[in-house]
Amino acid sequence: MAPSLRAILQNLSSLLPHLLTIQTPITNNILTTPPTTYESLSGAPKCPIDGSGQNACCHVYPSGRLLLTQFWDDTVHVGGAEEDWTVHGLWPDSCDESYKAFYGMTPQFDNITDILKYYGQDDLLASMERYWVAA
Repeated sequence: MAPSLRAILQNLSSLLPHLLTIQTPITNNILTTPPTTYESLSGAPKCPIDGSGQNACCHVYPSGRLLLTQFWDDTVHVGGAEEDWTVHGLWPDSCDESYKAFYGMTPQFDNITDILKYYGQDDLLASMERYWVAA
């Protein structure tokens, strides 16, 4: 079985303390503090900036950050296999421990299959038909 995304990120984050000191050529300052890793459900830090953050590169406007949720069902779905998992959602967090639970159910495009076929995205279409089964 392939490693999970969580296992990969944990392995990568364990390398951070071992990184050599980095000097920036512009300011000649030394970066000695490695970035903090995000640990879910452990009092993780709130959004990194105050204010609207419209022009900040690390801020998702109008929210604050995105939560990627994996979904691993305990039963095999139609067309799937026991080792399959899918992304449940990519949810914006409003930086106040709330999020918008529902968005408009009207699709912005109603001909996705035709669009993907037109651009020769047969592999993507096959993957979507396997994993994104309409309920």
